[in-house]
Amino acid sequence: MVVKRKIAALSAAVAVLTGCAGAELVHLAYQTTAEQFTIQYRTDLDTSRVTWAHGFDAIEPMRYTRHFLREDGKCKFDGVLIPWARTWQQEVRNGDTVTRLPPKSDEVAGYAAVIYKKRCPDQPAQAILHVGEQGGLIISAREGKAGLIDLRPAQAMDVLSGNQDFRPQWLPQVVARAIQLAPSNPAAKQFVVSAKEQLIQALPDQKAAITAAAAQ
Repeated sequence: MVVKRKIAALSAAVAVLTGCAGAELVHLAYQTTAEQFTIQYRTDLDTSRVTWAHGFDAIEPMRYTRHFLREDGKCKFDGVLIPWARTWQQEVRNGDTVTRLPPKSDEVAGYAAVIYKKRCPDQPAQAILHVGEQGGLIISAREGKAGLIDLRPAQAMDVLSGNQDFRPQWLPQVVARAIQLAPSNPAAKQFVVSAKEQLIQALPDQKAAITAAAAQ
């Protein structure tokens, strides 16, 4: 409710503007309020749509941007999409009824957006580690394909400075998958090499595997 009130207030403040300028400021107001909880990214594709073979071996490179009115709106962000499975029991509540769903470790539940490098004009590249679920995915199990169109959202968190209690449960899993596929997948290898220090800081128990994968 507090978030909705803040969005309404910010929107009202720019309501006197019309056309694209007003719409963009309203959108930025929404993002600014939402980013009290997540970091908002958007896919930045060279074409209107990309597709890839859907499955656990599908680690795809992805480029992201931020809203162009933000301070880092001219920056580009390197990332990867990594499939994950729900390897934990999930509780679904419907009123007073609680249903416990068993893990589905053999089924892709979604794709993690892992953003690991920030590139801004006239500045050296900066290593980061922001993770979240990729939104706007188009998945066809029948055709064995997954895809995205341009400007799809990814709501991420800073793994190194954020509250560890809010880390996605799939984080160790997707890093392990990138390590496993690094020898044969260029996108996975680039991610592990570029984010080596950040990954070790975030997941010290995987230090040996991360170091070995980056050195291969």
